[in-house]
Amino acid sequence: MAKSLSARIAERVARKKPAGNVRNRAAFLALRGEVKQAIEDGCERIDADGW
Repeated sequence: MAKSLSARIAERVARKKPAGNVRNRAAFLALRGEVKQAIEDGCERIDADGW
């Protein structure tokens, strides 16, 4: 028997990888305290190799 629409959607969502912007947002939110402190300390940007 064919799967229901709900079951097919649930399977697709489970297989789908999060979009790049979601991963970037998660990484930013994880570091937001450090980012805030860096801005308060006068850093204007982050270089590719670190602070």
